[in-house]
Amino acid sequence: MSMTLLEEVIKSKPEDFEFITLAKEARLFLQGHNWCKAIEKQWLAANWDNILIVFYFDFIPDSSDTDDHVWVIVGDLPPAYIDVESANTETEAVQVYIEIMDDWVQCVKGGRPVEDCYPISIPPEIRYADMLDLRLQLIRKYILGLP
Repeated sequence: MSMTLLEEVIKSKPEDFEFITLAKEARLFLQGHNWCKAIEKQWLAANWDNILIVFYFDFIPDSSDTDDHVWVIVGDLPPAYIDVESANTETEAVQVYIEIMDDWVQCVKGGRPVEDCYPISIPPEIRYADMLDLRLQLIRKYILGLP
């Protein structure tokens, strides 16, 4: 796994405003969780043309029983964090992301409640489930190389 500190990436591409905005979105998303007291470092783990970006964070947790590392995925889809116990690499983080988002999609399409799904900030409506499902299919095919 080859990751680059965010500051180094921004130095090398200061004109990539979309990337910089998504990096800030990932940071704010993580800071929005009460178990994250402060962020220590942010790395770029993978970037697919700003459509899907995986960041890796070191942070100060609110308690000793919380991990102090986490993956955050942002892009043209709902943001999510993936704990390091569920994913050791950025590819595994994307695979877990697909699984948790697909769970939400299947609940919405099946008319089931989404309370037990990973919480995402879009209404549980068929049209949004269809849009997310299409993005997940594209990630499977073009990023992960799966059928």
